[in-house]
Order: sequence, then C-alpha cells, then structure tokens
Amino acid sequence: MFTGRLRVNQKIIPTSDTKLLFILGSPRVGSTLLYQIIINHFDVFYPANSLNKIFESDSVLFSELPIASKCSEFVDYKSLYGKTSGEDQPSEASGLFRHFFGGEHPSESKSKEPLPGLEKEFVQFMNQLFIGNNKPLVFKNAWNCFRIKFLSQVFPKACFLWVRRDLAASAYSDLQSRRNRGSTEIWNSASTENYKAIQKLPYWEQVVEQQYSYAQCISKDLSQLTCSGYFEVWYEDLCEKTNKTIDELKSFLEPHGFIPKNIKNSLQLKKSNGGTDVKKSNDWAKISKYAEAGKFSSMRHTLQR
Repeated sequence: MFTGRLRVNQKIIPTSDTKLLFILGSPRVGSTLLYQIIINHFDVFYPANSLNKIFESDSVLFSELPIASKCSEFVDYKSLYGKTSGEDQPSEASGLFRHFFGGEHPSESKSKEPLPGLEKEFVQFMNQLFIGNNKPLVFKNAWNCFRIKFLSQVFPKACFLWVRRDLAASAYSDLQSRRNRGSTEIWNSASTENYKAIQKLPYWEQVVEQQYSYAQCISKDLSQLTCSGYFEVWYEDLCEKTNKTIDELKSFLEPHGFIPKNIKNSLQLKKSNGGTDVKKSNDWAKISKYAEAGKFSSMRHTLQR
C-alpha cells in the first residue's frame, strides 16, 4: 500500500494510500459525538479502548502491535468529557498516538510529527491496521489538530472532518471540563504555541482564546491541504439537523471509499447546554461577553449558517 516517499527532517519515509478519516476539533465541540455517528453509519475500523490499552505500556514493541483488532458494529452514544467506557467502545487512541508522537507541550510544535526514528513505523502500523481489518480507519484525537500537514503528506488520500461549535458554548463547556479536573486554571487537552500567554489571562478568557487558537491553526492547515479534502460539521447542525447532516457526510465520504451502512437515518439527538441554568451563571455572562469581540465572528454558529 506504499505509494511513494517523502522527505521529513532529512529522513525519507514512505507514503501510503491507506483510507483514513481524521476527526478534528478543539475540546468540547462534539467531536466524540461525531466519532460515534461515523462508526454507526459507515463501515469503518476504529481503535477501541482495548486496543489503546496496549499502547499504554512503555515497553510495547512494534513487532508486538496487533494487525487486527476487535471493535463493535455499533457503539453507544455515551461519553464523559470525551471518554467512553467499555472495552469495545471507541477511544481517542491517546496511548497509540503518544507512542508514536510523544506528548510534549506546546503540541503545535513539539508533537506535530512522529518521534525521531518512529516516522516509518507509524506509517507501517497504519498501513497494517488498514490491511488487517480491511476497512477504512477513523480516528478522533485533539492532538491531531496540529498534525494535519504531516498526516496529509504521508496519507495523501486521507480525509478530515472539522467539528465546530458556537464559541461561547464550547468555551463554557471547556470550563466545566476544567472544573471537573479540579481547577479553572488547568489547561485542557493539546496546546497551541501561545498557550502559556493564554494561561496568564483570566480563566473565562482563557477558554475562549484556547478555542480560537485551535480554530486558527486548524483553518490555516486545512486551507493548504493537497490531499482528498475536508468537510466542516457544526455541532449545532449535528444535533438540530441530524439526518440532513448525516446525508451531507455521506455525500462527502462515499466518493473517498467510505461505505455507508444500510440503516435508516432516524437518529434524534439532544444538544448539550453544559448544565442547568447555564445562561444564569456569572461564568456564562463573562464568556459570552468576551466572545462577542469582532475577531471571533467566524466562530459564532448563527453567523456561519
């Protein structure tokens, strides 16, 4: 399945025509929900929690990595801050990607390419995973938002789905995730180059600027794609116009070899509001006011549809 070679940091690594789908999005935008929808509506392979556990071991060897792995035909629409429970439920494959890319901050610069010496192994593993399961592969991991250039170069036929959500709502949800982890000051997920500067801001501005910085990086790299392309999905449309959005996903993915399952589009979803009485909270007031700044206009759902 290798189709050519690419020079990266003075090293020659193979490229592959493996069929891959990468779901991109900043924290708390609905990427896990889209991940579950893709799995349930397309014949794809996804990394289950059981596969990810293998990579959590520091001593895992490339020769020991599984070529085929079990996953379910259908998965639950359940998660807690992006995490699912159950051996066969979809994982973020954090162990898998950390094994190949590391996990240093800022992610935008220090985790954008595989660790030295693992570039070829990464492409080979993805290739073997595709061949062993005989299905297109789908991954959802926020750190991949900063690997678009590398991934699109080594996998020229890869597709990307960018999940977006109204800025104030995603920032507020991100704040709730921080609180769940113990503090409003805890950085959540992968990091942009300017994350230390963002951390000096008040926490309600931090979560807004984090979402904005992610979007700026993703937008810039997607605009330079030379591979199959990408498609934008808004969380609000996914919840309020579910079946129409699924049809749009089919129109985008089918030409790229992603085969829809023979099931009726009858999914009904309820949009998360981040908790009860959100709009009565002081944090919501601070976040929504700050998010009104002109530079954030492209991140307001009502202005984009």
